[in-house]
Amino acid sequence: MKRTWLVMGLIMVLAAALTAPASAYPRYYEEPVRSAATSAAGEFNDIAYRVGVFGTLGYSNYLLGDENQYIDQLNADSTAAGGRTISHVNGGLTGGLGMTFGMSEFCQVGFEYEGLGAGTSGSLAPGESVTMTLPASEFGGFFKLVMPVEDRWLLSFGLGLYNLWVENDTEKYTFADGTAASYTFYGSSMATKLWAGGEYFLTQHLALGIDAGYRFARINHITDQNGVTMLNSDLSNFTLDYSGPFARTSLQFYF
Repeated sequence: MKRTWLVMGLIMVLAAALTAPASAYPRYYEEPVRSAATSAAGEFNDIAYRVGVFGTLGYSNYLLGDENQYIDQLNADSTAAGGRTISHVNGGLTGGLGMTFGMSEFCQVGFEYEGLGAGTSGSLAPGESVTMTLPASEFGGFFKLVMPVEDRWLLSFGLGLYNLWVENDTEKYTFADGTAASYTFYGSSMATKLWAGGEYFLTQHLALGIDAGYRFARINHITDQNGVTMLNSDLSNFTLDYSGPFARTSLQFYF
């Protein structure tokens, strides 16, 4: 009889052990489980072999030394005659479009077009006005070193080589007697840009960016609408120098 009760007791203990929930026992190892959102986040800033298209909007300072020296001459003549002055052309808004390709997780190449806004206007004397419209355009390629930071950030350092040109830039003068005179500028040169920046991925495909850097961009040979080389008062070549620091924001879509 005692054996019967002993056997029945062992059977009950074994049955209880087999049917007990897993949580009743300590776990010595558990495979970490990542949610779909966490898994996706880890891939946000992986740009390897991905194509991106982007748009930029920013502001750039320019040297434009010869142009501003000419404005100084106009202002001096106007002041001597009791007239007003106009401001220098020191900078302007910029905007562009481009495309990138990730050569690896740490390297991007691409190309872009960017327009550089520049100009000034005002009245020098009663009934007289001057308008200087001096935008420039650049198109070329660039290389970026990229450093992923955490899940959503990219830091980058870029170097670009561009063709810079001005076309149909104008200086227009309107005089008190109603007559007018205008000059149209043409010219081109190579330009270089260096910058550092970052991107923050809102989703796997959409990123916001910001960068800042310096542009080396001077056109040393400018001609007018008749093809005549424009000169300074000392007979040196008139130049348009768009060199200067810049800052931009960008919106980029990755495929």
